[in-house]
Formats: sequence, structure tokens, C-alpha cells
Amino acid sequence: MPGLLAEIEDAYRAAARADAGTKEQVVFASLLISGGYFRHARVVLEAIAEAPPSAWWRWLIGRCDELIAGDELLDEVIASGEARHRLRLPDGSTLLGSTNIMIARQPADLGKLVVVLGGTAARFPSSVNGAAVYRTGAAHLAFLRDVRSRPSVFSFLADVPGLGASYAASLEAFRRMIASLGAAEIYCVGHSLGGYAALRLGLDLDARAVLVTCPMTTLDPADFKGVLEPERSAALQLAEVAPEQALDLAPLYRAAPRRPKVVITYGGNNAIDAAFACRMADVPDVSLRPLAGSALHTTHGHEAILQELIGS
Repeated sequence: MPGLLAEIEDAYRAAARADAGTKEQVVFASLLISGGYFRHARVVLEAIAEAPPSAWWRWLIGRCDELIAGDELLDEVIASGEARHRLRLPDGSTLLGSTNIMIARQPADLGKLVVVLGGTAARFPSSVNGAAVYRTGAAHLAFLRDVRSRPSVFSFLADVPGLGASYAASLEAFRRMIASLGAAEIYCVGHSLGGYAALRLGLDLDARAVLVTCPMTTLDPADFKGVLEPERSAALQLAEVAPEQALDLAPLYRAAPRRPKVVITYGGNNAIDAAFACRMADVPDVSLRPLAGSALHTTHGHEAILQELIGS
């Protein structure tokens, strides 16, 4: 999410002060987890271990271990997927011409595809859980990220390297990819800025379901007031890159003749994430699942929810 790196830098400076206490270290570790720096967060937490450890410390260290293990699983899936499954389209082209797209194809024709969209970081909990679902053999997996410097959501809504030079062209390439995989059921997964892209792509691809964690649900600059004001820069940047895509998704979903089933998870104590999620609260087929007591820009339990959606 825009501004997160600046928050991490501020937290680092606060934690590095000579008079810094456990509270500053925990805030720093929590922000590292939100940013995807799981191993770094664990090092910070290990340095402030108490005897006996608090429940909050145990929860954070357990979360780090879970995400580190998931990250290793994602590495394994990406490595095996790129080595074995370079998807060739009927016209002879390949969709794996860049590091932005990885397709892990199951040996069997399952008819199901999970499309995972990264946020501003290449790794995030939803991609980890998407990889775990792939490991179960339940669906093919397409993992998208953007290794360029600008926020990846801009690429998903403007152009996807390896797919198309515009959103419309990328959608057409997605449809060809889906046809080549024989996938009749599409599931989109996204986090943060990638959550917005997953919601938009899920609607346009007629997905069966969308699972998003801590998503931005509007990128219309006019909507960024009050608690959302710190996130306004992303909307302004997108409005410059692709003004036709800087939209509020709630009315778009309400007006759609067909909508995917949507599950939104977020930290119940994170005011910004809660505000984004609650904008979709009255949209039909949308379910909000706040994680009580959490202020992190991440949640857990995605694998079970995704398996629930695929199996429903």
C-alpha cells in the first residue's frame, strides 16, 4: 500500500532510538510483516523475546513462521511452474515472456483457475495461500506481479507486460489464456492495491468468486477524504496513468448484471482497511470478514477461505 515503506522507515527510526522499548519494536515488526519482510520481522521479534513470552509476541512469531513457510512454498511452485509449464497459445505465442507472469498448470484438466495479483510487493499472504491451494491439486494457478518500480496495480489496470499494452488487450489475452487452460471457473485473489485489481478483473472476466485481503475498493480521487486521505496519492497517480480506470468499485458492482461472490478480509482495528472494506458492505454477494483485534495490513486464513470458495 502507498506510504507503507515510509511508515516502515519511520518505525525503524523509532525502534533504533536508545530509549526505544518493546512497543516500538513490536510496531516495527508488525509493519515489516505487512510489507512482506517476514524474515526481517522475525529477527526483530527474536531480539525482544521475553520470559514468559506474551500472547501477542507468540501470535506474531507464529505468523512470521507461517508466512516464511508459505513464501518457500511459493518459490517452489514458481520454480516448478516456470520450468514445466510455459503455456503456448494456439497462435504459437507464449505468455511467459517476462518475469511478471507465472502459470503453474496441473497435470489434470480441472476446469478451474486461480488468478493471483500481487500488491506493491512481489509477495503477499494471498499469493502464498494461492500456491498452497495449487499444491492440493484443486486448480491451475496464474501468478501476476510487476517487477517495475511503479505500483503494480497500475499495470494490471493499464497494461500487463507479457499480456497486453492496454487493459482491454490484457483482458483479451487473459481470455485466450483461460481458453487454453480449459478453465470454466475463474477465481481471482488479490491483496491491497492488487485487491482492487482482483475485484475489477474478477468482474470483467466473469469470475465465479473473488477473495481479497485488505483491498483498496476505490481509486476515485474524490473518495479520499478523512481516514483515507493518506492513500490519495495512489488514486491521483492512477488517474494520470489510466484515468478511465480510477473508479469506485462499489457502484460498478451494484450495477453489474452478474457479479462474482466476493469475500473481503481485513484487520478489524485497521481504520483505513476497514473503511475501504465497508464501502462494499451493502453490495449483493459481498461478504466482509474482519479479523478481530488486528490492526495489521494483512490477515490470515486465506487458504481455508479459498478452498471453501473453490469447493462451493
